Amino acid sequence: MPSKRLRDLALRLASLLHELPELFDLLEYAFGALYALMRAEELGYRDLELPQPPSRNRMVTEMAEHLASGAMPSDSQWIAGHYFNSALFRIGANYERVLTAITVTDSKSLKRQGGVPALLQKVELNIPVENLERVRKETNKNKHSNVSHLSPREITFEQLVASFEEWLLLVEVYRSKVLSVGDGPRK
Repeated sequence: MPSKRLRDLALRLASLLHELPELFDLLEYAFGALYALMRAEELGYRDLELPQPPSRNRMVTEMAEHLASGAMPSDSQWIAGHYFNSALFRIGANYERVLTAITVTDSKSLKRQGGVPALLQKVELNIPVENLERVRKETNKNKHSNVSHLSPREITFEQLVASFEEWLLLVEVYRSKVLSVGDGPRK
């Protein structure tokens, strides 16, 4: 069973799904991130230590060969890492998406608006986003790196869960502002 902390996050997310149907797509994507966090936790995810042992290359190669014959991966730590990475990228993408949804009229103008730091100022919600910023930097590092080997991961499972909590708080504070003025996302 998922930890109480993650189950409480699911309850908060369910509330937002009811109250902000105009943000349904973002919230559904967040649901996928939360599910991935729960699965990683359930499988006993351990923060990655580098360098990885040479035996890892052999194990992943064998899993790929088994996958080619229709067998699903069975190494619980590799699967937990898969779910961790899924949550990482979902939270990173959704952070930018929600800021864009509530501040920018044209999603193509994110860079013209000054990027994420400028959007944070524009939102004026005054909430902590330290872990969300870590996630954003980690996902950007992974998306844009041309390095053929892993660099040390700079975010832990605890920080990833904390970033999801910050993301939810961002949406909840926005919701309270929307409900108090009867306004919706800027279109």
